[in-house]
Amino acid sequence: MFAPSLVKNPLKFKCMKRLAFVLVLPMLAFAQKRNDLAEVQRDVAMMTDEIRTIQKTVDRLNATAEQTLANASKNGATLANVEDTLKKRMETQEKSFSSSLAATSAKVEQLGNDFGALRDGMNEVNGRVNKLQTALADISAKLDILITKPEAPKVDAYTTSATPPAGMTAEKLYENATKDKRAAQNDLALQQFTDFLKWYGNTDLAPNAQFQIGSILFNTDKLEDALKAFDLVLTQYPENPKTPEAIYMKGMTYLKQNDKPKAIAEFRTVSKRFPRSDAGKLALEQLAELGAKPLTALPQRKRAQR
Repeated sequence: MFAPSLVKNPLKFKCMKRLAFVLVLPMLAFAQKRNDLAEVQRDVAMMTDEIRTIQKTVDRLNATAEQTLANASKNGATLANVEDTLKKRMETQEKSFSSSLAATSAKVEQLGNDFGALRDGMNEVNGRVNKLQTALADISAKLDILITKPEAPKVDAYTTSATPPAGMTAEKLYENATKDKRAAQNDLALQQFTDFLKWYGNTDLAPNAQFQIGSILFNTDKLEDALKAFDLVLTQYPENPKTPEAIYMKGMTYLKQNDKPKAIAEFRTVSKRFPRSDAGKLALEQLAELGAKPLTALPQRKRAQR
C-alpha cells in the first residue's frame, strides 16, 4: 500500500499517514453527506407525491363541496316551494275546518232547540195521558157502578102517569135523584128530577129539583138546555133560595160558551142583588178574574114595622 521508502522512514510514514487521514476524512464526510442528500431527495420526492395525492383529494373534496352547495341551493328552493304549498294548504284546510265547525255548531244549537221543543211536546203528551188516565178511571168507576147496581127502570116524563108509583114520596124520590147525580148517573138523575117536578112541582124542593136539572145539563155540556133550566128556576119559582145560585150558574154557562159580556152581566146582577150570599161572593171573584168592575149593591130593604 505505501512505498517501501516510507516504511523505512517511520516518521515520514507517520506524517503521510496522518495526511492521508486528513484528506480521506473530508471525502468520507462528503460521501456521507451525499448519502444523506439522496435520502433527503427521496423523502422530498415521497412528500411531493403525497402532496400531490393530498391535492387531488382536496380538489375532489372541493368539487364535492361545490356540488353539495349547488344541490343544497336547489333543495332550499324546493323546500321553500314545499313550505309555501303546505302553508297554502293549511290555510285552505283551516278555512274549511272553520266553516265546518261553524256549521256543526249551528246544527248542535238547532238540535238543542229541537230537543227543547220535543221535551215540551213530551210534557204536553204526558199531561194529556194523565187526563186520559183520569177519564178512564172515572169511566171504570161508572162501569163498576153499572155492574154492581141494578139499573132502575127508565121512565119517560111525557108518558108516565100523573101520579107517582105506590110508596114513592117526594123526599125519597129527591134523595134517590141526588144519590144518582153524585154517582155520575146523569141520565137517571135527570129523569128522576124531571119526575119530581111532574109529581111534586108544588113542594118546597121543586126549585132545588129544577136547579139540579140545570146543573146536570151544565156538567154534560148541554149549555143551551142548561140556560133554559136555570131560567125556569127564576121564572117559575121567583125569590126562592136557589135564585142567587141560578143567576150565578147562568153566568158560568155563558162563560163556558165564551160569551163574556153576558157572563159579566149575570155576575154583576147576582153580586148586586145578593152581595152577602155565597153566589154573590163567587160572582165578585169571577168579575175580578175577568177584569170587570161590579155594580153598586142595592140598599137592603127595611123590614116593615109591625
